[in-house]
Amino acid sequence: MNSSITGSKATVGGLLSSRSRIGIQLTRQGSAMSSEIDGVTRNLLKIINIDPQYGGAYRLLGEILLTKKDYDKAIDNLKKALLLNKNDSEALNLLGKVIQSSGKADTAIKYYKESLKSNP
Repeated sequence: MNSSITGSKATVGGLLSSRSRIGIQLTRQGSAMSSEIDGVTRNLLKIINIDPQYGGAYRLLGEILLTKKDYDKAIDNLKKALLLNKNDSEALNLLGKVIQSSGKADTAIKYYKESLKSNP
């Protein structure tokens, strides 16, 4: 593996520190403080800047934006995650959840079904 790629991956791993991982877990549980969410969001944006092909960062950013009810940006980030990995069942499920939350339950069903197909 190219040493610059190896270095980039190490940097990405460092940015997604244990504090960020805890922040992501708290966000999923709905109990994260605003400053923690902002810190995790900043780290995810740094990760995307370093490695724009890392779909997991877009997915996590989409999940955070969902909790903030910023549905348009959540959809954009989840779709970017899916462009990088069309079988990302978590991104598909989250996209269904965002679309359902924005009042389009019929459209959301399509993404829920795709999520189940990609990870039965």
